[in-house]
Amino acid sequence: MARPRSKAPQRTYHISGQSVVRIGLRDYYLGPHDSSESIRRYAALITVYQANGLTLPEDFDASTLDLQAAAMFEQQATEVVACEQEALPVTVKNVTVCYRDHIATKYANTPQEHHRHSRLCDQLDDKFGDIEATDFGPVRLKAFRDDRV
Repeated sequence: MARPRSKAPQRTYHISGQSVVRIGLRDYYLGPHDSSESIRRYAALITVYQANGLTLPEDFDASTLDLQAAAMFEQQATEVVACEQEALPVTVKNVTVCYRDHIATKYANTPQEHHRHSRLCDQLDDKFGDIEATDFGPVRLKAFRDDRV
């Protein structure tokens, strides 16, 4: 007895660094592996695959995945952002999280610099983390600098 078709074919890593999904005898390359764009394209592809009875239409064009993914996720994103983003203030912790992402790429080859900037973020989080970013001005920056010296 043959194994039944998977309702959601697996998204796998290809040696080229891309995510790939095999449906039938055809491979669909979705973009850089584990990137948000590849996950969105995968979701759009699986939606089409499941809507057509676990097959893809004969005239299916993979270039339309971006449009379908944008339509799917734009609706969800605007609903989430509209209700959550306005209610929450931006704190110093939010700013340091963004800065940590920046230093992770900028200082990827220099671990000492990365560690130094990361410690600075830790100290900022400990002292001023819950303060709104708009309230962290020159006076608090001077106090932070004086504490470090």
